[in-house]
Amino acid sequence: KILLRMALDKLGSNGHLSIRTDLKAFTAAISSHGKAKQWQSALGLLAVMREADLEPNAFSYSAAISACEKAGKWQHAFGLLAGMQQAALQPNVISYNSAISACQKGGEWQRALGMLWRMREISLLPNVISYSTVISSCEKGDLWQQALGLLAAMQEFHVQPDMISLSAAISSCNSSGHWEQALQLLAVMQASSLVPNVIAYNAAINACRKGER
Repeated sequence: KILLRMALDKLGSNGHLSIRTDLKAFTAAISSHGKAKQWQSALGLLAVMREADLEPNAFSYSAAISACEKAGKWQHAFGLLAGMQQAALQPNVISYNSAISACQKGGEWQRALGMLWRMREISLLPNVISYSTVISSCEKGDLWQQALGLLAAMQEFHVQPDMISLSAAISSCNSSGHWEQALQLLAVMQASSLVPNVIAYNAAINACRKGER
């Protein structure tokens, strides 16, 4: 009721919302609720927009997906991404990254990986955040081969791996006891002028322990 009253209060004398102003206002409100991890309120605002004949745009959807991501609600994030396409809206890199992150938090590595490849299918270039998040998802699933494959894909598509992506890949090798690959990635990190952090070193050390090296 409170959310609906917000929409009604914004009605002009002709009974319609001022589209440009209110799209921004609603999107900002959705984003604000998302930052507070109030994902249900964020989705409620999205529904109110439709009830008020104010069609959400790509920014509105992205803000709602981000709200679901922060709350770890991967099913809702995934559904909103599909909803964007059904509404003939083109998801952007931010939309996909938020949905991928939600799936990563939920342990849905297959969906996260699928969305990464889907980005390329629609000519949307994944960035280092996209790859790093999926590699982190592979880490949680002990999928070291997929993690290394994603690092290779980053190089193929000229995306420079960063500390997060390399550390996550090293952790994947640690989980499966592949110490040689872990040490190689540590060397790659140093050769890239990246200073390995405690997480990277500990993961490499643990991989060596598991491999009795």
